[in-house]
Amino acid sequence: MKPLNSRPSLVLLMILFGVCKMAVSAEVDADTAPPSDAALTEAKLAISATKRTAGARGPLADSLSWLAANDSRPSKKVPLTPPPVIVEDEKPLVMKSRMEAPAQAVAQPQPTMIQSAGLPQPVAYPPVAAPLPVAYPQVASQPAAFQQVAYQQPAVPQYQQQFSLPQDRPVVAQQLPISFQQQVPSAEPTYSIAESVCDTCEDCCPDPLDCHRCGVWADFLYLRPGEIDYIYAVEQTGTLPTDSPTGPVGRVGFDAMPGWRVGATLPICDCSSIQASYTWFQATTSNTITADGTNVLVFQPGIPPIPNVGASSIESSADYAIRFQKFNVDYRSLLYGTCDSAVNYFGGVRYVNLEQNFRASQNVGVAVGLSQVRTDINVDAFGIGFGLDAIKRRCDCGVFAYGRTSASFVAGEMQADIRQTQQFVPSAIVGNSLRDYRVLSILDAELGLGWQTHCGRLKLSAGYEFSGWFNALTVPTYILGVQNREFSEMIETISFNGLVARALVQF
Repeated sequence: MKPLNSRPSLVLLMILFGVCKMAVSAEVDADTAPPSDAALTEAKLAISATKRTAGARGPLADSLSWLAANDSRPSKKVPLTPPPVIVEDEKPLVMKSRMEAPAQAVAQPQPTMIQSAGLPQPVAYPPVAAPLPVAYPQVASQPAAFQQVAYQQPAVPQYQQQFSLPQDRPVVAQQLPISFQQQVPSAEPTYSIAESVCDTCEDCCPDPLDCHRCGVWADFLYLRPGEIDYIYAVEQTGTLPTDSPTGPVGRVGFDAMPGWRVGATLPICDCSSIQASYTWFQATTSNTITADGTNVLVFQPGIPPIPNVGASSIESSADYAIRFQKFNVDYRSLLYGTCDSAVNYFGGVRYVNLEQNFRASQNVGVAVGLSQVRTDINVDAFGIGFGLDAIKRRCDCGVFAYGRTSASFVAGEMQADIRQTQQFVPSAIVGNSLRDYRVLSILDAELGLGWQTHCGRLKLSAGYEFSGWFNALTVPTYILGVQNREFSEMIETISFNGLVARALVQF
């Protein structure tokens, strides 16, 4: 038998070897990877791409064409040209989900053809799967039968979107309000002392009543001193001690007099502040009496009183003055407060000055002449004090009622002097000087009504004040003690009471 030509035999063996190799590779792939919808789809795409590349003549004809085209024999003058590849249009793959969602086309890229050196035919690699649409995400690790497809929820009506309910509460369509402006109530709010519960009051200022604010105030005082009036002359029928009084007396008593008080408040926080105040008050009085007919006047401040009575003692006069000053510095803090009421406590240091001045004169007669008595009492005291103040307001009109009370305890040395002189007897001077360390107790109380603007920047109030100074020394008590030579029981109380008007400006 004639041997076969070496070149065609070699070509035939290579073709057979390539076909066998592709079959083995397909079997290995089939054994190693379980068939799935995605794998089958990719395999079909690869076969279709291979068919489109190879043409209708099959792989054997293409191989022969390739060999003809690359024939290097010198006898061949015109190389063979492989026929053009015709790519048919394919419809895009349509995927459907289990939810019967609208089909969407997935564009698949063309397979990449890479020609390796020394191989008789090109190798077709399967195309890379394109990413799925966002609306249909798939999990690669699960089979196609269990892949989840996300679908878009239907639009929520606009009136329902305006309500934000907690996640743990189910939304019931029947319970939703129809009104677009109504909102779901939130949890019950809590308030601190500084915030108060101002929202519960109508027409209430954002700054509640119990809030301490920076401010200044001025008080007008119209007080009347009490417990210190003195009778300096008494009319009687004659100069003897056995003569009887006729009725008229010379008396120095005080009426209501004006005074003032100023103060300022500096807040430390919303619930506490430092306040300082200064008070000044002075009252004066004078009186003159003249005896009727043949009656005479007994000069009461005289030492002793009866010997100073003469036939010419028919006129007497007296002047009396009292003055006090107080300077207070207090720490003030909130004890209880709401939007329309507040109670504060305060405490601090005190300085007190009290002065009493008395002058009396009478023309006793030729033997004595003009007799005069002068008395001065003065005390400077330091101490402490504390108290409470409260206010209650109506939110609708700004009218409020207030109250204030305090107790102060001050200690100091009380100095008292008395002198009596006679016109015709210069050497007959009678006098006394007293130094006594005392603790004064001062109690104050005030009640009143007022009105304020919407935010309390301006407050106007008026009230009535009582003030008592206990364990004090007064002019009548001191003169009587000197006349009787009794200095151990000279204890008296001074009172002040009257109207107080205040104007307060807050910032």
